[in-house]
Amino acid sequence: MKLTPKVTFLIPCYNASKYIVDALNCVVKQTYQNLEIILIDDGSTDNTLTLLQQFAQKDDRIVLIKNEQNLGLIRTLNKGVELATGDYIARFDADDIIGTDRIEKQIEIVNRNSTIELITSYVNYITPSGKFHSQAESFYCYTFNSIKFLNLFECPLVHAGMLIKSSILKNVKYNYKSEFMHIEDHELFTKLINQGVNIFVNRDKNQKYLYRRNLSSVSNRHKSVQVENAINMAKLNIKSFLNYEVDTKLLEPLVLKNKIEWSTDLIKNSFDEFKRIKNTFINKENINLSALDKKLINNWYHLRSLKIISTILLQGNISCKLLSIYYFFLNAKFILNIKFWKNLISRFVYIFNSIRYHY
Repeated sequence: MKLTPKVTFLIPCYNASKYIVDALNCVVKQTYQNLEIILIDDGSTDNTLTLLQQFAQKDDRIVLIKNEQNLGLIRTLNKGVELATGDYIARFDADDIIGTDRIEKQIEIVNRNSTIELITSYVNYITPSGKFHSQAESFYCYTFNSIKFLNLFECPLVHAGMLIKSSILKNVKYNYKSEFMHIEDHELFTKLINQGVNIFVNRDKNQKYLYRRNLSSVSNRHKSVQVENAINMAKLNIKSFLNYEVDTKLLEPLVLKNKIEWSTDLIKNSFDEFKRIKNTFINKENINLSALDKKLINNWYHLRSLKIISTILLQGNISCKLLSIYYFFLNAKFILNIKFWKNLISRFVYIFNSIRYHY
């Protein structure tokens, strides 16, 4: 029997007038019809609210809420979670793009396997004008245990493409403590992984979430805070799950979110720490790991190692560059893996389009 559960789209909006029309057209034109669309204007100072009102007048599925003052993203999200009446909550950001069959495909997956509690997808980045920018270099772990490993270092799943059971999200909510500011997705997924929530990653290339690389986005306006909190979150997760401390200076090259002052000692010690973390995780979880889990974990480990090496080649001094070549040969066997070449091509496309589009 085909089920048609009610899905609540949760869309916080702040000064999104430049992109909100294209974004909402993707939502209101969804082929799946049983929707509640919660739009929350978080004290916008442009004409975002006017545009939201125009959509609300045409579609009775829209619930429009105006925050009397700017509450910030996390409190606004929690407000929307509390108000949601759907069986599932679908996240979406007000400057992004999705296929009009996104919810239909996600519900089809739920109907085939009712134990799935959270679904998300892979990502393509687009430019501010909506042109293709690049493929995301993260999020390529898709089994539960490989996701758990990736979560030690960074947000392991696409948050804005998420469809999750409302009862779960209403129970955990988003954490608005200062140490989780602008990494609310990583903190949320950490809690869900620790609870053993059943996660499904849709790897269909036609279902990729289109994330707009937008200079005025929250991530860019608060990048320094986000980077600091992301590194601390990784440190916290490693300590919590593997029961040992990682020196922040050694962790920064592994998380690779800020500019590093490279030295030969830092490179050696960071790669040693990286290997230690991977092996400790595999030994701890070995009884639960499938061959596919181990393959995905090792793939990500080698890809991240090669990304670190390429960064050193761009930023390091001569001694660091020479040492990075040594580490390249340690990972040389992995260059026969098709994942390496796909990732390498994606990296070049990312760099080229970042220069081309000044972002």
